[in-house]
Amino acid sequence: CAYPEHVVDYENLHRHILRVVKRFDDTGSVACGKSPGRPTVANEEVVDVRGRLEQSPQKPLRQLSQLLSYGTCQQITRKKFFFYPYKVTVLQELHRLFIPKRVAQSLIYYLTHNNHNEHIK
Repeated sequence: CAYPEHVVDYENLHRHILRVVKRFDDTGSVACGKSPGRPTVANEEVVDVRGRLEQSPQKPLRQLSQLLSYGTCQQITRKKFFFYPYKVTVLQELHRLFIPKRVAQSLIYYLTHNNHNEHIK
């Protein structure tokens, strides 16, 4: 024995070797499997949040989270529905002098977009 001062528990070593051999037989590797991580959001919660958002889209997410007692309403809206809530803070008004230029740009975009679609068909 290379380390005579250390006592080897052969029963524990035997169990460990059997566990590693079984893992290799099952997976083809001796590496430990991936840990499950955090639990995913339940499908019922996702359906419930979607229904509530469709009923009242103006309701703040904080109120919705308190109402449903889910702490994941913001996460569900961003990761499942790709909604990124925002608050309108500034009203931008189109000045009278810029209206003809904006109409011309819109017309150019419209014609370009329609011509592109005709080439696809």
